[in-house]
Formats: sequence, structure tokens, C-alpha cells
Amino acid sequence: MKHRNTFTKDEIERIKKLLCEKSKTLGKSDQKKIRDKLRQLGFYITDYDRSGQGFSLFDFKTLLHRGVIKVLAPIQERSISTNKQEAVNVQLSEQVGDQTDEDIDWQYAQKNSDRILSAGLTTLITSKKHDWNTLYLDGPGVYLFKKEDEYLYIGESLDLAYRVGQHCQPRKSSTFLKNYSKYLNGFADSDSIHETEQLCRSEITIQAINVFIGRKELEEFGIVNLPAPLNRFQKGKRKLVNYKKYDPDIWNTVQKKVRIILDSGQKIFFDHGWSKWFDAVPEQCAGLYGVRTNEEEFLYIGESTNLHKRHQTHSKNTYFSALRKNIGRSIFNAEYVAPKRFTADIDKKIDDYLSVCSFRSTGISFARRELEEKLVKEFTPLLNRK
Repeated sequence: MKHRNTFTKDEIERIKKLLCEKSKTLGKSDQKKIRDKLRQLGFYITDYDRSGQGFSLFDFKTLLHRGVIKVLAPIQERSISTNKQEAVNVQLSEQVGDQTDEDIDWQYAQKNSDRILSAGLTTLITSKKHDWNTLYLDGPGVYLFKKEDEYLYIGESLDLAYRVGQHCQPRKSSTFLKNYSKYLNGFADSDSIHETEQLCRSEITIQAINVFIGRKELEEFGIVNLPAPLNRFQKGKRKLVNYKKYDPDIWNTVQKKVRIILDSGQKIFFDHGWSKWFDAVPEQCAGLYGVRTNEEEFLYIGESTNLHKRHQTHSKNTYFSALRKNIGRSIFNAEYVAPKRFTADIDKKIDDYLSVCSFRSTGISFARRELEEKLVKEFTPLLNRK
């Protein structure tokens, strides 16, 4: 690489805006002026794209997501933040603060999840509208696609701008584009997908908010209560609620108390006793579960919309079980003999291995994804890949 790949936050925003402007500019001389401005910032498109097929804002966001292009923290933050995860922690710390004015903890969040999510959905649908070139919102959150007065799709991600960009890229085999094409035309061949992309960019607006706690539940809540016809999964995972009657202030307060809520949730999770794997009877509800070896080391931590069904899947079905796949490959060094399937002998070994493991679970109506991420980071279970 001939030139810079590390930029300040302000420089990153200026590059994004110039690339957005470049996508709307047709004349060669005007395009050259934009490239000159990019070079003045130390960013040369030819360092990253020699195909001549064009370098877009989405390509730039992809480089950011992969860490090829890095963000230089302000001087006062550099001694604190040395990698991407620590930068997120600093961001959370700044937003969380020390809130003691309300008694909001894990138990409060579980009992009042519908009230909190109603306020969150209200916050989302009243947030600023963006088009496909002007969404610069980074970090974790929830986004909403809307056409005129119709809500179409709601999703969540740890990286908002990157994930939203993926949805409008035919070359990335976007599932959203395929579903939208079927929704409009009844079919989704390659020609209609490219035509649908142009319609997306001209017809669909995007709304998005950062969500530091409760993003998976907010997605599920929105699928049911908007509703969102292009969401194919997670239907029926929450109940219908008159969400418009709640004040969004409760949402903002909960977002500021991430650490208080998660710390108290971790304590409650460990209050639940362990059972031998095949003696466990998890509830049929959303929640978090842990698996421990007979040496009492964490083997795996996971979340599910139905703990009972997930336990059954891990108990007998390799094809749909990430846990069984990881045990087969990492513990027994086994290879698949068919797509995502082991031999009967390996499946029997996995059953025997699980029989001496311990299992615990707890139902969760708010923040299961964030608590899972916290516990995985803290205990680094052997078989958690993400």
C-alpha cells in the first residue's frame, strides 16, 4: 500500500461524504475533482481497487468493517482504546454513566420488557430518515426499511452501516433484495434483482438507532407489532402491544444503564443450578443457556428464542446444532460425511460426551444477546466461535 490506511473520525466522515458525492457524479472532470479531494486526505482508491469497476461507499464501509482501514482515536482516548472491542467499551462507558435516579436493573428490565420495547420502537419509527448513501450510523443497533407509509423490514446488527449496505448489493446475494423482488414481482431471477436494487435505492428510506441493550428483542418486537412483511423469521416471538402509548424516555434511560442491567443479569444467571445434560428440562421460552464440562469449565454459551427446542436440537441433530458440530470437529477431529453431518459413530460419541456435561438455562425477555456477548467475552468458552 502506497498511502495511508489510518484516518481520524472526521477524516473518515469526509471520505464517506466524498464517495457518496462521487456516486452521484457522472462527468469525468467532476469525478477527478472528487478523487483529488480524497487524495488530499491521503486516501487513494487505487490502493484498494484496481479492477476499474468503480469503488463505492459500501466498499469503503466494508474495508472499515474488516479493519483494513482503521480509525485513529483522539489523542485523549489512545491510551485507553487499543483495539476495536475496547473502543466499543469506551463508547459504552461514555453513554452509560452513573445513573442512580431510578431503580432499573435486570429484574426491572425483564418485568417491563414490553414497556421498554414499545418505547424503543417509537424511538425507531420517529428517528431521522436516510437514503442508501447517507446512513453513517456505526456500531450496534436496529434499522427499519420503509416504502412510503409501509414498513417492510426490520433488522439488527453489531455494525449498522455495514449491514444495511449489504442489503442493497446484488453481487453479495442479498436475501433482502431477493425477497423484495418476489414481493414486487413474484419472482427473483438475476435480471429482476438488479432492477429491484434500483427500486430500493429510489423508493426505500432507512431509519436506524444505536441500541446498546435489547437489540434482538426490539427486532422481534417490531416484526410482530409493525408488522414487517419481508421478515420471514421470528414471527410470533413477541405479543401484540399498543406500543404508541409509551413514553420513549424509558428507552433512553435503559440504554444508559447497560452495565448495571447486565451485571445484575449475570448474577441471576448463575443463581440457577446446573443439571446433567440429559436430566435438564429447559423452559419453552427465549433465554440464555450454558454448557459446562465435567471439569466445570465453560464449553459453550448460547441464546435462543426457545430454550427447550434448542436443547432438543443439541441433543440429537448435528445438522442444525452448532454445538454438536463444534464438539465433533474440535473434540473428536471428525470430518463431515454429508453436508453438516457426521457418521453415526461420531454422533454417538457426541451423545456420550454431552451426557457427562452440565447444563443450565434461564428465561429472558430482554437483553439475552447482550448478556450472551458479555459472558462469552468474560469466560471465553472453548466452543464459542464468534
